[in-house]
Amino acid sequence: MTSDRDILIRALEPALRAWEQWRGNGTLLVQDPSDEILAPLAAAIDRCDAYKAVSGHVLFTANSGAVLHAPSLALPLLYRAEWAQREGRDIGKAADWLIRILNTRQANGTLKAAIWGLSVDREAPLAKYSRLMPFGQLPDSRLKKRISDRAGELWNGAVWISQSYFDLPGAAIVRKVADFPYIRADNASFKTMADLETEAYATLVLLQGRATGQPLTLGYWFEYDDEDLDLNSHENYMSWILPEIVPSIPANVAVDAATVQQELKALSAMPEDWRNDLRRSMERFTLSQCRHQVIDRILDLTLAFEIAVSGKGEQAPQSWKVSVRSAQMIGGPLRDRQKNRRKMVALYNLRNQGTHGSSLSSMDQQKQDNVLTEAGALYRKLLDSFWRHGARPDWNAIELGPITAE
Repeated sequence: MTSDRDILIRALEPALRAWEQWRGNGTLLVQDPSDEILAPLAAAIDRCDAYKAVSGHVLFTANSGAVLHAPSLALPLLYRAEWAQREGRDIGKAADWLIRILNTRQANGTLKAAIWGLSVDREAPLAKYSRLMPFGQLPDSRLKKRISDRAGELWNGAVWISQSYFDLPGAAIVRKVADFPYIRADNASFKTMADLETEAYATLVLLQGRATGQPLTLGYWFEYDDEDLDLNSHENYMSWILPEIVPSIPANVAVDAATVQQELKALSAMPEDWRNDLRRSMERFTLSQCRHQVIDRILDLTLAFEIAVSGKGEQAPQSWKVSVRSAQMIGGPLRDRQKNRRKMVALYNLRNQGTHGSSLSSMDQQKQDNVLTEAGALYRKLLDSFWRHGARPDWNAIELGPITAE
């Protein structure tokens, strides 16, 4: 019985000769082999048992799924054989490569992500399979080089304005992925990628709310640890995770990588429903910094507070709940709590004026900015208190208890 390897080698030998002759008769503008050269090679692939087992299945590569079809495999196989021949190697290596690809069902890979708006000076693990590092320490790859080549100093000194205009990112995340679905007849590869994207987004929300206190952008891509498995690596591209409102990021905020690991670990230990509420709250906090209109910034910031301090079945006015609970949860002497409550009342006064018919344009812009800045600082202090507490607070006890700073 003829093996798949023999079938492919017997087809490659005349295909290589035909291609060499065709190139000799062609022009510099026409270098790709013709269908006449590729058709016999595709027919040989179609006869291979390894191909028959996966024909029509999806091979995930370069952030997309390529449907396995013999004609689409003929060209990369010929290129591989031509490269081996040029290097003085056995063209059987090309056949071995294709057979190995077709027999692979799972493979180890890595999700790599560059982050704009945050910088670290050393590497530290984030979780079991991921680590945070300076962008410069990210292993070299084609997409890292593309980022570095496109990065440049922007006219306003910002580090990120859009997907087309950015300076160098300050940090990167590397997420190892074991047994990624490589060739499948179902959508397992895309589901796994969606899960990885959800995980990356959740990490970004934490970094925005807890580590930097400002919006961040993240550009990511996926690579197999074995480069030979990336069938269409030249087509790989960077995908983006951005806040709903595209921000302008002024600088990379320096944070301690080990502290980020501790913050993520503490969040993971919290009850799931409380974790989800904190993430929704931090999302709103980030959006409040992305908005262009003052009233929109105010509305998102008050929503961030309300999500964080509300409970089910409560009837008290939001302004009262937010101001009292935030001041009590942050704690400190009575004078400090009263001061913090007044800051929250000032935020809600702006909210009420902006949503109940009055115009904010007649108010002093500096005053509005001060109120937003002070309330934003209080929000981050409120998050600090939640992380120390480790669970959803008992708001009835918080409202009545004499809280003091530890």
